[in-house]
Amino acid sequence: MERGNMNERLQPERGELKGQFTFWEKNGDLCYEYYEQENIPTIAHAHSFRIYEVKGIIPANIRARSKEEIRQYVQRHVAKKVNEERIKNQKRDEYLRHTNFPVEAQYKGHTLKGRIVSSYDSTLVVELEEPYQGRNFVIYGYGSAMLGIHIFTDSGDFSDHAIQSAKKLLIRIYNEEVRKQKFGDIINLAQDLNDQ
Repeated sequence: MERGNMNERLQPERGELKGQFTFWEKNGDLCYEYYEQENIPTIAHAHSFRIYEVKGIIPANIRARSKEEIRQYVQRHVAKKVNEERIKNQKRDEYLRHTNFPVEAQYKGHTLKGRIVSSYDSTLVVELEEPYQGRNFVIYGYGSAMLGIHIFTDSGDFSDHAIQSAKKLLIRIYNEEVRKQKFGDIINLAQDLNDQ
């Protein structure tokens, strides 16, 4: 997959920081915090967001400057950190949208070959490639997370549950395609009757 230079494409524009800065004194140091909550459009969830948070202590040589120079220093530092995190998130999102992980299942004497093609937005999407073609998905929502069931392990690999779910999806797709071949005329007739 051609991605180009991700770092060039993802550089923030000036003024892109949309969060809140807070400054305070702690043990004689001037400290700051930046907090931004970025909404993420989703299909499977009612509301999703990412949080960008940067904290730090302003060096004494910077603290001795004007208020505007202090703000500019902090904004530059925060913009660099937030941009690094955004680039990392966008690279991860790109991977999740285009996973391309091979999966096989044995079913009724047939080898079903397919791929996990996406794992973005807590949705595991699987395509059957052989002996038929089709696509299906399962959503790993809040309930799954509360039960400790996730698409990925802590190390970033697909969980055993996700791989087993992918195999079940291959079987579900296969059965649907077999049903379409066996009863296609009746399925089409029913659809035509419903469309009138």
